[in-house]
Amino acid sequence: MDEVKKTDEGQSPIEHRENFIAALTETGKAIRAHIREIDTVMLRAVAQNPTLERCHQKTWSTRLERMNRALSDFERCVLLRPSLCVMGRRGAGKTTLLNSWLGKTKKQKGVPLKALPYGTEDTTACLVRITSKRDDDTSNSIEVSLLDKNCMSGNLEEDSPRPPRPDRDFFKVRRDDQDRVFCLARFPVYGNREDKGGDETRSLQEADGIFVLDETGRGAVRFEDIQWHAREICIPMDVRSEDCGRAGSVLSEVDIVDSPGADSTKQGDFGDWKKVKNTKVFQVAVNELDILLLTASSQPSSINIGGQFQEDVMYPWSRRCQSESEGRLFVLLTHATELLKNAMRALDEEEDEEDIAAQNNSFGRMLYKNILMPLFATAPDGTPPIVQKDDVTTWPPIFFYDKDYDFLNRLTQSVPTGSGAEMAERLYGFLDGDPLGNDLSDAEKCILFLVQECDDIAYENRQVDLSSFKRWLVRSLCAFLDPSDRGLELLTESIVKYASRGPVAIAHAREREKLLEDILASYKNFLDGFSLSRANFQAEEEITRASKLVRKALGAGRYDHKMHFGRNCRRLLEQASQNNQVELQGHSRPTCSEQDVLNAVVSDTLQDELWTRNIDEEDKQALSATLRQCLLHTPAIARLFNAKKGAFEENRGEMTILMAAALERIPGIVEFLRDIDDVDRARLAQNYFEADPNEMELLREIYTNHLAEEWTEVSTLFEQARSECAAHLKSLQDNPMIKSFENTLFQNSFQNTISLVKEDVQS
Repeated sequence: MDEVKKTDEGQSPIEHRENFIAALTETGKAIRAHIREIDTVMLRAVAQNPTLERCHQKTWSTRLERMNRALSDFERCVLLRPSLCVMGRRGAGKTTLLNSWLGKTKKQKGVPLKALPYGTEDTTACLVRITSKRDDDTSNSIEVSLLDKNCMSGNLEEDSPRPPRPDRDFFKVRRDDQDRVFCLARFPVYGNREDKGGDETRSLQEADGIFVLDETGRGAVRFEDIQWHAREICIPMDVRSEDCGRAGSVLSEVDIVDSPGADSTKQGDFGDWKKVKNTKVFQVAVNELDILLLTASSQPSSINIGGQFQEDVMYPWSRRCQSESEGRLFVLLTHATELLKNAMRALDEEEDEEDIAAQNNSFGRMLYKNILMPLFATAPDGTPPIVQKDDVTTWPPIFFYDKDYDFLNRLTQSVPTGSGAEMAERLYGFLDGDPLGNDLSDAEKCILFLVQECDDIAYENRQVDLSSFKRWLVRSLCAFLDPSDRGLELLTESIVKYASRGPVAIAHAREREKLLEDILASYKNFLDGFSLSRANFQAEEEITRASKLVRKALGAGRYDHKMHFGRNCRRLLEQASQNNQVELQGHSRPTCSEQDVLNAVVSDTLQDELWTRNIDEEDKQALSATLRQCLLHTPAIARLFNAKKGAFEENRGEMTILMAAALERIPGIVEFLRDIDDVDRARLAQNYFEADPNEMELLREIYTNHLAEEWTEVSTLFEQARSECAAHLKSLQDNPMIKSFENTLFQNSFQNTISLVKEDVQS
C-alpha cells in the first residue's frame, strides 16, 4: 500500500477520491495475484496427475474463469470516473453540442472532435466515451469493447438473423486513419460516399495486441463484425494543457459519453438487431453512467422525449439511482432560438397574456407535457420515478443551447459580454414583484415572456410552487443569451460542481464501496469452495462401509427384494392427493422435495426383515445415506426428477412413477455396492459424491499452505480501502452543496467551490 497516500483530514475531496481509488485498485491487484498463484499450483498438480485433469476442467477452470471475469469487471468499474451521458433522439443536436462544448480550445491535443462518430440514416450504434488521457500508451489508439455474447438473447426472435461476432471482447485500435476508424461507431455503411468501396471490404490487422485498419480486407478481424457488436468506444484526450478551456475543466472531472440515437429503424441488413441494439447498449451500461443529460430539440416537431426516456431507459436508470435525482439528471433544449423567435413574434403581435397561456403550444405547456411528464412515470415493477410531479426540487435543471449565432448576435447586441449573472439578478426582482422600467432589452423581454408562460406548467396542479424553478429558468436563459457563455459555461460549472463535490461524487463513491464489498464476497465464496469440497473427503470411507454392510446382510446370495410401497411412501402419496385438493381450495400446501421422495423409498427398503435382522440402527443410517446419494445421481432417476420439476407434489400418479423407478433401481445399486472394487469405489466417490480424493488432497494443500496468509493480506487491504472510502465520503459531506433551484447555482458559495475545484485540477 505504499502507493496509497496517508489519509489527511486537510485533504480536498479530489485527493481523498484518488486515495480511495488507489486503495480499491491495490485490493483488486492482491486478489488477482492470489487467484493466479492458486491457478498455478493447480495446473502444476494437474500436469503431475492426469487423473485430476478432468475434474479440474469440469469444476475449477470454470470457477477460476468466473472469478477472473468478476475481477476484470471490478477493475474496469473502479477506474471509471463519473460519467455524463448525452442522450437524445436522432437529430436532437447531441454531436453538435459536443463539438461546441468541448471543441473550442486553443491548443487541443489528442483526438480532434470533428472526428467524432456521426449518425447516418442508421444512426450511431454504440456509446462513445471521451475521456482525459490516462497514460501515454493510449495516445494514439482508441479502445473498443463489444457487447457480451449473450446480451441480445431474449430480445430477438429465435429465427432472426444475427451478425457474426469476433472471438474477442476488447480491441485497442490505432488511430492511423482517424476519419475511417471513427466510423467504427456506426452500423456498417456499405459503399460509403466518402470512401471507395464499403465497410465489408475492410478489416483490422493485429500487431502486438494493437489493431490497425487494413483496406485489403485480409486482416484478422472483419471491420463490420466489430461495428455490429460494438458496445463502447473510448476516445482519449489530453487535457493537461492550460489552453484546453472547457474541455479541460469538464474532462478533468468526468467522462463525456455520446449515446446512440433513440429511433433506430428496422430496415436493411439485420433489421431486428438494429432496432434492439441501441437500447440494449444503454441498458448494459446503465450502472457505468452517473449523469444523464437529456437533449431534446426545441423545434415543435421533435421536442417530445417520451419515446426515448421511458421503459427502455428511464426505468433502469430509476432503479439504479433509487429515485434520487439530485445532480444526476439534466435537460438541455437544443435549437433554443426557436423559443426566442416564437416569443418575439408573440410580443410583436401584442397578444393578450391569458390567451397566450391558454394555447396548447405555450412554452410552459410544451415543457410540462413533452419534457417533464415522461419523467413522472412509475416503473412497472413499482420503482418510483426519480422526478416527483408535486416536488419541484426533484425536477431536473434545464439548460439551453443553439448554434444559430447570427440570430443570437442580433438579439443580444445590447447585452454586454459577461453580463448574464447581472441580468439574471435584475430579472429576479421582477419575479419577486418589483416593478421594472421600460428600458428592457429585447433579450430580457423574451426571457420574461417565456418564464411567465411557465405558469402554464401547473395547469394540472395549481398547488405547485414554481418560483424556484422559474428563477432557475431566468438564470439559464440569461446564461444562454450572454455572448461569453451561450449556456455552455453554466453547464460546465454545474457538471464540475456535482461531479467533484456534489451528490454525484457521493453516489460514485458509495457505488464503488459496494463494488469493493461485492468483490470481497465473491473472493470469499471462491475460497469457500476449497473448504466445502473437503467435507466430502471421507466419501470413499463411507462407500467402503456401505459395501461391508451389504455383504454382511446378503452374504453370497442375490438381493431378491420385492418392490413395494411401505409406510413412508404411502404417507407421501396421500400428501400429494391432499395437496391437489388444498390447492384447488386456494390454500397453501406443504412442499415436498426430491430428497423427501428418496428418503421415503430408502427408509421403506431398509425396514425389510433382511436389513433389520443383520445390521443395527447406526449401520442402517450409514447405509441409508449412501443409497440416497447413489439414487440421486443415477442418470435415469435424475432425468425423471428434472422432467417432473415438482409436479409430483400435487400429482399422485407422477409421484408413484418416481417412487416405482427408485425402488426398481435399488436392487442394482445394492449388488453393485456388494461387489465394488477399488477402481469402482473411487469412480463412485468422484461421480456420485462429487468428491475426488486426489482433488481433496490438492485443495487441502492449497488451503493450508496458501490461503491463510493471502486472506490476511486481502483483509488488510480491504479495511484500508473501506477506511479511505469513509474519509472520502466525509470530505464530501463536510462540503455541503447548495440546491440548484433554491440558489440558482450562482451564489458566492458556488463560486468558491468552483475556485477550489480548479485548484484541485491544477494540482
